[in-house]
Amino acid sequence: MRLKKIEIAGFKSFARHVTLEFPTPVVAIVGPNGSGKSNVSEAMRWVLGEQSMKSLRGKRGEDLIFHGSGGASQLGKAMVRITLDNTDRVLPVDFEEVAISREVYRDGANEYKVNGSLVRLKDIIEILSKVGIGGSGHHIISQGEADRILYSSPRERKRMLEDALGLKIYEIKRMEAERKLEATEVNMREVEVVRREIQPHMRFLKVQADKVEASSKFREELKNNLVTYLAKERETVRRDQERLHTAEDPLREEEARMAGEIAELRKNLSTAFLPDNATMLEMRAVEVALTQLDAKHRSFERELGRIEGQLAFFASKRHGTAPLHATVPLSDVAHALGEILTYIETALHSSSFEAFRTQILDLKQHTQKYLHKISEPADAHEEVNENMGELEAEQQKIKTLIQGLEAERKTLAQKRAELEAAYGEAQGTYRVSGERLRSAEEAQNRIKDAIRALAVDAERIKIRAAELSAQETDAVRFLGDTTVPDTAHPFEVGEREELRRKIDRLKIKLEEIGGIDESVLKEYNEIAEREAFLAGELKDLEGTAVSLHALMGELQQNLEREFVQGVERINDEFSKLFTTMFGGGEARLKMVEAQKRKAKDAEVSDEDEELEDVESGVDIAVDLPRKRVKNLDMLSGGERALTSIALLFAMSAVNPPPFLVLDETDAALDEANSQRYGAMLKDLSKKAQLVVITHNRQTMKEAGVLYGVTMGADGVSKLLSIKFEEAREVASR
Repeated sequence: MRLKKIEIAGFKSFARHVTLEFPTPVVAIVGPNGSGKSNVSEAMRWVLGEQSMKSLRGKRGEDLIFHGSGGASQLGKAMVRITLDNTDRVLPVDFEEVAISREVYRDGANEYKVNGSLVRLKDIIEILSKVGIGGSGHHIISQGEADRILYSSPRERKRMLEDALGLKIYEIKRMEAERKLEATEVNMREVEVVRREIQPHMRFLKVQADKVEASSKFREELKNNLVTYLAKERETVRRDQERLHTAEDPLREEEARMAGEIAELRKNLSTAFLPDNATMLEMRAVEVALTQLDAKHRSFERELGRIEGQLAFFASKRHGTAPLHATVPLSDVAHALGEILTYIETALHSSSFEAFRTQILDLKQHTQKYLHKISEPADAHEEVNENMGELEAEQQKIKTLIQGLEAERKTLAQKRAELEAAYGEAQGTYRVSGERLRSAEEAQNRIKDAIRALAVDAERIKIRAAELSAQETDAVRFLGDTTVPDTAHPFEVGEREELRRKIDRLKIKLEEIGGIDESVLKEYNEIAEREAFLAGELKDLEGTAVSLHALMGELQQNLEREFVQGVERINDEFSKLFTTMFGGGEARLKMVEAQKRKAKDAEVSDEDEELEDVESGVDIAVDLPRKRVKNLDMLSGGERALTSIALLFAMSAVNPPPFLVLDETDAALDEANSQRYGAMLKDLSKKAQLVVITHNRQTMKEAGVLYGVTMGADGVSKLLSIKFEEAREVASR
C-alpha cells in the first residue's frame, strides 16, 4: 500500500483546490517561511482524524477554513482528501483505491467519507489502525515536534510505540472486551437482584400450586368425560348436517332446474304474446285500408252512374228523342250537385289535413269548370258529341280504376284472412304456454316448501352446532387447550343426557373445591421457568465473564509479548542509527514499571523524603561518545534532533507505515549531519514513502519530486512542482 495523492481545498491558506501526487518514494515540499508548507502536513494529520485543534494551530473548527484576504473572499468549508493505493488489500476495504476525506463547515460540523460514503470517525480509526496509523501521530512529525517523543511521558511514549508496531488493534479489542465485561457484570448484578425479588413470591405460589394439584383428579376425569361428550356431539351434529346436505342438494338442483324451465316457459310465453300485438296492429291497418278502398269504390260507382245517365241523355238528344237547346238540363244540375256531394264526402273521410285540402281544391276546380261550361254558347249537336266523347273516356277511366280497386281489395282481404289465422294460432300457443307455466310454478312452489322444511331442520342443527361451539369454548376456558378426537360414534338413545349429568356433577365438585385461582399454576410455572431462565442466564453470564477475562488476559499477553519483541527490534535499529548519527555511543529503549521515587527538588531528610509517582511505560537511555549524559534534558538541540530522528527512523524501519511526514525535522542539523540524515532518508525510503518539508538542500537531493509552495499578495498558497528524473533527462539532452 502507498500514498497516491492528497487534495486540499479551502484548508487554511489553500483557498483553491490543489493536488499533490506522490509517484516517488521521497517527495519534498519547500518554500519560504509563511508560505503554507506546514499546512500540508497539518492537512494530512487532520484528514486522518486529528481532534486536537491545538496541534493544528487553531482553537475551533472554523479556524481551519480559509478566512479570506484582500484579494480573495472567505470560504464556507474546508476539504482534504487523501487517496491510498490498496491493490494489495492491506486496508480492510474491498477497493483498489481508498479515498478518505474530511470536511468542516463554518458551524464546526465535520463529515468523514470513505470513497464518497459517509462514515464515522471510529470507522476511519479502525481502518487505519490495521496499517500502524494510530492516534499518537508518530507517522506525522509537525514543525517543532521533532523531539516530541523524547519529552513525552513513558506512558505516551509507550502508546506511540504501540501505534508504530501496529499493536493498536490489541488495545482496541481489549477495551472492547472491558466494556463487554463491565456490561456483563452489570447484567449479573441485575439478574441476582431479580432472583432475590421473586423468591418469596415463588414460595407463596408453590403452596397455591399444590392446592391446584390436589384437584387434578376431578379435573382429569372431567376432561375425559367432556372430551367424550364433545366428540360424540360433534359427530352427531356432523351426521345431521351431512343428512341435511344429502336431502337438500337434490332439492336445490331440482329447484334450479325448475327455475330454468320456468324462465324458458316465460320466454316462450312472451314470444307467443308479442306477435299477437303486432298482428292486431297490422289487422287494424288492413281494415282501415279496406274502408278507404270501399269509400273510393262507392265514389267511383256514383261517378260511373252519373256518366252513364249523361250518356243516355246525350244519346237521346242525338237521336231526336230530346230537344236541342242551349239551356242546362235539370239532370246536369243534379249530376253537378251529386259530384259536389261526392267531393265533399271524400274530403270528410280524408285521413289528413293535406288530403282534405286536396279534395277541396279539386271541388273548386270542378265547380269552376262546370260554370264555365254552361256559360259558353255552343252548337247543340257539337256540344252533345263533344260531351259524349268526354263522358265515354271518363267512363272507361273510372271502370279501369274500379277494376284496380277490386284487385287491391282482394289482396287486402286475403291478407286480413291470413292475419286472422295467425292471430288465432298465437292465441292458442299462448294459452298452452300459460298452462305449462302454471304447472311448473306449482311444482316449484312444492319444492320450495320442501326446502323451507329442510331450512327449519338446518336452523335446529345450527343452534345445536352453536351450542357445541359454546361448549367447546367453555371447555377450553375450563380445562385449557383440549384436543377433541375427530372420529367418534354418535350418541345412542339416552346417552347424551346421562353424560351431560355426569359432567355437571364433576363441575359442581370442582367448584366446591374452589377458592384457588386456576392461573396460579400457570403463574407458578411461569415464575419457575423465569427462575430457571435467570439461573441459566446467570450461568451464561458467568461463563461470558470468564471468557472475557481469559480474552483480555490473552490480548494483554499478546500485546506485551509482541510489544517486547517489537521494542527489541526497534532497539537494534535505534542503536545502529544512533551510532551512525553520532559516530559512536549507544541508545536504548527500556521498560519502566510504576513506582515511587524521590522528587528531584525535595530538600528534606531521609526520614521525611518526598516521593512522586512514576508511571509505567518506556524510557530512553542514551550514552553519547566523549560526553557523559545522565538524562535527556542534558542534550543540546542538535543532539535531541538527531536522537529523535534516529528513534523515529528506527520505529519506521521495524514496522514501516504507509507514509511518513517529516516537517523540518532537519532544521537543527549541520552540514555533516544533514548528509547522514539524507543517507538515512534514502535507506528508509526503501521501506516507506516519505513526505519531507525542508529547507535543507541535502535533503532535497534525495527527493524524486519537489513541490514548491509560494504565497502571493492575496494570501493564497500556490504549488509549483518538478520531477528530478525528468529534469535530469532534459538536462542530459
